[in-house]
Amino acid sequence: GRDNMKLIIYKIITSLIWVAAIMLWLIKGWWPFPAAVFILHLTEVFLIGIKTGRAAGKTVLFSTIMTMVFGISWWGPLKTKK
Repeated sequence: GRDNMKLIIYKIITSLIWVAAIMLWLIKGWWPFPAAVFILHLTEVFLIGIKTGRAAGKTVLFSTIMTMVFGISWWGPLKTKK
């Protein structure tokens, strides 16, 4: 439904942010943007991603990967399902 489409859009936007960050780093040598995205998502992993994933029956590894790639667009919906 509509909520599922919103989640897909959020994941696409997050993926595009990662692509833009990596391209800026590779093409322009501008590393602060990808570093900020990485640090933000890494912080999310330890503050909420693993905890929320485990509560939803996901493994620590899966929760870590999904939080690093998609951030809140992955763990946010899991948290609201409780």
